[in-house]
Formats: sequence, structure tokens, C-alpha cells
Amino acid sequence: MNDKLTIGKDDVNRKYSGIISYLQNKYENKLRTYEEENILIVEYDKENFSLTLFNIIPDSLDNILIREELKVQDSSISGIVLDVILANCILKYLNDKYDNREQLNKLLMCLHKSDLKSIYNIRIKDETNDDVKKNIKYILNKSESIRKELIEKDNIYCDICLDNISEKIDISKSDYDDLIFKQNNVEDYIEENIDRFEKINSNLIDKVLLFGETFKIQYIRNIFSRKYSYIKEKISVIKLYNDIVSIKTNTIQDEKGIKILNINPKVKDKYVFNNVYFVYEDIKAKIIDYGNVYLENNPRVYEFRIKFSLKLSIDVEFIETQKGKYGEEVLKNHIFKLYNPCFYTGDVIQIKIYMDQEGIMKFDIINVENNINVYFEIVQ
Repeated sequence: MNDKLTIGKDDVNRKYSGIISYLQNKYENKLRTYEEENILIVEYDKENFSLTLFNIIPDSLDNILIREELKVQDSSISGIVLDVILANCILKYLNDKYDNREQLNKLLMCLHKSDLKSIYNIRIKDETNDDVKKNIKYILNKSESIRKELIEKDNIYCDICLDNISEKIDISKSDYDDLIFKQNNVEDYIEENIDRFEKINSNLIDKVLLFGETFKIQYIRNIFSRKYSYIKEKISVIKLYNDIVSIKTNTIQDEKGIKILNINPKVKDKYVFNNVYFVYEDIKAKIIDYGNVYLENNPRVYEFRIKFSLKLSIDVEFIETQKGKYGEEVLKNHIFKLYNPCFYTGDVIQIKIYMDQEGIMKFDIINVENNINVYFEIVQ
């Protein structure tokens, strides 16, 4: 028997992280007798509430085929939406207590929306005052911090320092559940998504896995225990979301890289023979010049600023060109999708590009504002 569980490289990415974690857990606990299963992965994160049905088929003793059968997701009840709802609650509380301060009213005008869809699509106008933008970022970061702390604790005290206001807020897990899930109909949206999933799914579900933060939200656990009472004892949790995403996806990116085209093998130890442009929104910048020395020990660094607030992912392009008969000709467009807990207008994103003597480009991407690595995947 092999010492290592083998799963195809194309399967090891963000989409399959939950199911891979489940299989690895079985493997590490010596439960190596795999059988065909239909596994429902439930995930509630910053981007979506999603239900994904996977079919697991043992291909050989240590090789597993993973097939996505069905996916239902709703971005209108994502984690960022919960953070905006809580930010609104905090601002309304402060506004009532401190008698309608002008700055608090401005923040409420930016963040207050009538429904969940509107909250998800919220955009902060470019002409918005910088102080207002700064305070919006502050209150949303506080809301996210509260949400994450309440996953681990039943009650927390949070200091809010905003517009010359200093307030200590006491909030419990039950307060949070009541404010977010009951008063804003989030629970109803979750049930609607489950109902929608059930209407189009005829497969028997063998196991339900609550993935990432989901397993610690009692409301969601209760809903699934009620909906799937016939397999109540088979509702399990996966806690390794961040580890799986960071370790596995980075491995794939390292192995995959991007092959630079049109390299002359006779002098490949010296020069790059393509121009490479970076494109994001209205930005187009040449970041590697035709004829540059390879960048393995001297990476090219490029920084750009985020254009829109509250986006959870952005698309950027790296375009390779070469000199043709009629000017520059495009050889290849590499499209990247960048993910972050939340991008804000003006955040500086730094990209480091390395290139080895085989012409493989590697990328390190960080958010300079908080020095956090930005997860990315190569779309094409």
C-alpha cells in the first residue's frame, strides 16, 4: 500500500477543499476502506452560503475520484453581509445614544440597505469623504472581529472608538444570533436555499459535512439536524478550512506556475523574450520588458490599488506579447482571480514575480495594508 493518498492535481483547489479534508481525515485515522458516497458539503464563509453535493468513487486502493454533482449558492447571505448587518446595528445603537451625530448619519447612509441583496452589492462612491471611508473600514473590521470571536466565545466586550466616541459594547452569542439571523431573515434565506437544493436533487445523501466556520453556528447546525433527521447522526464537521486552502492551493500554484512562451533555448539562461503586461480595471502596466534578465534572484515587484470597496474577489490579467510584423502581438492572456477577506478602495496589493531559467513564473501576492497573503487561482 502507498504511504500517500493520491488525489488528482486538478482536484486540489478551493472548490474541493472540504471534501479533500474529509478524505484525508479518514486516511490519517486509518479508515482506508473507501466506498462510493454522496457527500453534501455545507459552507458559510465570507463569499457565499453554498451547498455542494459530491460523488466520491474509489478508483483504486489509494486513489479517489471526486465529482461535483450539484451546487447551490447564495452570495446575498455571505459573511461580509453579516458584517455589514452588525455594523449597521452598532451604528444605530451609537446614533441613538449620542443623539444623531452627523458623522454617524453619514456612515449609516453609506451602509444601510433595505435587503440582503442590496447589502451584498453595496459600493462606496469615489467622492465619499476619506474620513467616512476610513470609519466604514474601521466599523466593518470591528464587525468581522466580533463575528470571529463569538465563534469561540459566548460573550465578548468590544471597544468602539469612532468620531470622538469611545464605547464599550457587550455582545453575547445569543444577541448576535438574534440580531443577525432572526431580525434580518438570514435564517429564512438559509432554509430557502436548502429547499431549492432539495427540489433539484434526487440523490440519496450519505453524509452532511459542515465546513469551516459553519460548524460553530448553532443556527445552521439546528437547521440541518431538522432537515436531515434521517441521517442526523451522520452530520459531521470539518475544521481545517484555512489549512487546506493555504497548503493545498499553494502547492498547486507552485507546481503549475505559468510557462512563458517563445523562449529561445540557446540563450534561455540569460534573457526573457516576451513583454508581460499587468491589467486591472483601467490599469495597464508593463511589468516585464522584452530582453530582461531572468528574475529568479531579483523578483519584479509591482503594486496597484483596489478600485472598489467590499469586493471579495477581483480579476487581474497578465498579458504576454512579442514583436510581430505589425507591432506587438498578444501571445497569451493569463487571468487570475484574487481572493481576500475583503478588499477596500485604496488598499495596496503587492505582486512579486519570480522567473526561473525554465521560463516558469511564480507569484507572491500580499495585501500591504495588513500584510496578509492574498489567495489566488489561475482561471486561464
